[in-house]
Amino acid sequence: MISRKEIATHNGHPIFRYTIENNNGVRLSALNYGCIITEWTAPDQDGRLENIVLGYEDFSRYLTDSPYFGAIVGRFAGRIENASFALDNETFSLAKNDGENSLHGGDEGFDKKVWAVTEQDQTLVFNLTSPHLEEGFPGELTIQVSYTLTDENELRIKYNATTDRKTVINMTNHTYFNLTGTLQPVLNHELKIPADTYLPLKETLIPTGELRNVENTPFDFRESKRLADALDLQDEQIKIGGNGYDHPFVLNEGIIQLSEPVSRRRLTIHTDQPAVVFYAGNQLGKEGAMRGEKIQAHSGLCLETQGLPNAMNEPSFPSCELSPGETYSSETIYRLTTY
Repeated sequence: MISRKEIATHNGHPIFRYTIENNNGVRLSALNYGCIITEWTAPDQDGRLENIVLGYEDFSRYLTDSPYFGAIVGRFAGRIENASFALDNETFSLAKNDGENSLHGGDEGFDKKVWAVTEQDQTLVFNLTSPHLEEGFPGELTIQVSYTLTDENELRIKYNATTDRKTVINMTNHTYFNLTGTLQPVLNHELKIPADTYLPLKETLIPTGELRNVENTPFDFRESKRLADALDLQDEQIKIGGNGYDHPFVLNEGIIQLSEPVSRRRLTIHTDQPAVVFYAGNQLGKEGAMRGEKIQAHSGLCLETQGLPNAMNEPSFPSCELSPGETYSSETIYRLTTY
């Protein structure tokens, strides 16, 4: 079942909150602004339903206080060095919204767009057209993102895009998870990422281009590990990440697992993308309160399935290019269970 409620207007557009409810009483709510997921209720080991994502009740907070809470980011997720890249011997200059770099699509990326929405059974289908040279990116891009909530308590996110001229693309969802259903720090969560290598970062948080082995580092999550036990604040890369994780991991296989030992909730993520950026919410804390609790560092974490950041400027990274006649297509499935 899908319901819809108008909650605000923005630049003359009505803003709707859509809520999908499955046969288990689990709810997923999302806005037509930025495809933002504002709520996802999940049962704990006793069947108690709580919201396990960070999201505001007041829409206006997304315009002023949101570090991409719950949004679809694009055209290009992550940072692009020097806010520029070359494509077929032509250089494209982008908005510098992160120092000298471009972040998550620029000043007005997909997270700040009002999308057209259609409802299909248990699915919300979001559509958007991004004009040629919007935020500096070449090509008119036609994008479709769908959210499906199944009766198996799965959220299926599908991405599709086509272009009328050669361009670059890297899309992801930027939901912050906290499986306790509160805003208490997530450092008690246990994480498993099947990755032998990760991408170390420069001081600007741009990948250096190296693929570094995780062996004997705080980045080894090949076996499930409690975040507080993995975090080594003396590690140079942890310091660069803002005393925490903000790093891409190159996946051996597309199955990531996040567990919380008190509620016994478990989130298993299946993806066809080559990497996941694990951001541990290190910089949270300036956003005030949410649901009656103060937002603090590590109040939520992100697991952003995607291609490699800054790939257009790193020839050794897998290609992020999209040409006319091709379709950018990706799917990530988030499954909630208890254990």
